[in-house]
Amino acid sequence: MKKIVIILITIISIALFCLIGGWIYFVGQFSAVYPPITKYVFSTDIIQFEEKTIDVVNKNPSFSYKLKDVTGTDEPRNHYMDIDIKKNAKKYIFNVFYVNKENFWTKKQYVELNVVGAFEQTTGKGGYKIDDEGVKVFINLFEKEIVERIRN
Repeated sequence: MKKIVIILITIISIALFCLIGGWIYFVGQFSAVYPPITKYVFSTDIIQFEEKTIDVVNKNPSFSYKLKDVTGTDEPRNHYMDIDIKKNAKKYIFNVFYVNKENFWTKKQYVELNVVGAFEQTTGKGGYKIDDEGVKVFINLFEKEIVERIRN
């Protein structure tokens, strides 16, 4: 009888440990997201922003983009995209997402562009935080080559 009680307690303990450990792992995956490296605001709606961004990328053979995902069931939705820049025999990859927002008081729409990753493919430098190696330089390149062109 004593062995059965010990076996039951052991089985219940293992089950609780797995259940609680799995829950902690699951919750940890959602909270382990870095904030954007930098944000840019464009005084336009999302359709005009997308048209201008695609136009800027398509006009320059050194640029390319890949739409990755759209998340959310209601507005506003996050639109995820990778933008690549080839310059001086190097390839820079920027992971971005943009979202349509509305000013509470004026009801005017604007788009917020968030850079969440910046990498240089040949050296492997870059990352998801501003302090990661090379990220500040890559962000300056992104601003000069992409953001300024979208704004003009």
